[in-house]
Parts: sequence; structure tokens; C-alpha cells
Amino acid sequence: MNTLFGDMFRSCGVEVCYSSEADNDDTLASHAHHDGACVLSQDRDFLRYKGPAYYIYMEAKMDYKCKRLRLIPRRDMVCHSSKREIISPPPWTRPKDPGFVSLPDYLRGTPSPLTHHFTNMHITIRPLRQAYYSHLAIESNVCEEFPVYSDSEPTKVCWDVSNVPKDAALLHLLKDPKSAYKHFFGNMTRPEGVSSKDWNNHVYATCAVVLELYSLYMGTSLYDLLVQP
Repeated sequence: MNTLFGDMFRSCGVEVCYSSEADNDDTLASHAHHDGACVLSQDRDFLRYKGPAYYIYMEAKMDYKCKRLRLIPRRDMVCHSSKREIISPPPWTRPKDPGFVSLPDYLRGTPSPLTHHFTNMHITIRPLRQAYYSHLAIESNVCEEFPVYSDSEPTKVCWDVSNVPKDAALLHLLKDPKSAYKHFFGNMTRPEGVSSKDWNNHVYATCAVVLELYSLYMGTSLYDLLVQP
């Protein structure tokens, strides 16, 4: 999703930066502080910094009469966590999602609300990712980490950690996203009791993870691929 949102903003002419040296919130707080910028956030993470020079807005609403975006200031400024220093100088950022740039470690979450039913789809498409590692000519194994539900305790989340080698076996599927999707998700069926919203979100996520690898391989925009008719 980081790649998708970045491509969406970039298509609107917005400069996009990805954190690479520090925690995302620490990076944002530092740059906002040093640049005299404002922060748009609903959580309390940006309240924990000492002496910030930035202003926090809670949300943004479109005023269709005036055709302007109206920013709603944050009223509750109480911090319930320990304070921390603002990083100086501001941490370095990248113009591209560092997900693959930060190899040999690859840490991701789960893009689907149905991980209980289908496990983490990043694990499902691992062979396709191995083909991409082969395309990059990575010599060492990549340490992949993804959250999954425990087999012994279905409500407990644990981490699947694997050292994954490159493998060119499915390199041909990197060039053909439709065939890649059919290979990994072609027999997928909707579980009983799953809402339309969750199912649609899951299907969208399966498309996104395949197209993300295709866009990286082809050097194209994930957003452009997803909005194609």
C-alpha cells in the first residue's frame, strides 16, 4: 500500500518521500519541525516529541461550496507516553518505496482482512518474489518476515521468518501478471460468512501484491496499473 499511495500522490504532482533511516513518525516529526511544516494525523504519536515547531491537524474535509480543503485542528494535545527528542538533522528519505531497496531484509505486514482464512498472501506469492530476487541477481538469501496466525493458538499473531534464496523458476510470470494471478489465486473461493466488503478488499489486495512485483520488474507505476480499464 505504501507504493500505491505514493504513486497516487505523485500522479497529482506531490513530492513523495519514504523513510529509510528512522521510524516513519520520527522522520515525519523531524522534517516537519525543521521545515516549519504542519502534520495531518489522527493518532497521538506526534504529541510525544519535545518542543515541536509543527502544528497538528486532526483531519481534512472538502468544502465543496468554496472548493477548498478545510483542515480540522487537533484539540486534545495530552500525551500519555514518554517524551522523546526530535531527530536532528532530519533523517534521510528516498523517493521510492524502500521495501526492496532495503534487502537483504524484507519485512511486511498483511494487506488482507482474511489472513485467518488464506494465511499471509506475501507468503503465497513467495515463489514470484524469488523470481524477482533472481532478476536482481541477489547472491545472498533474503530474510523475509511476515505476520501470521499461530497454528496452535488461532487468535495469536506470530511472525513467519524465512531465509529465502533467489529462484528463476517463475521468472516468466513476472512478465505476465494475468498468468501470475491465475497461478497463485486462480482457485480462490469466498469463505462462508465473509462479508462483501472484506472479500472485495481481499481480492483487491491479491491483485495489488502481484502487480506490485510486476511494476517493480517493469519499472512502471503500480497506481497506473490498478486504474487501467
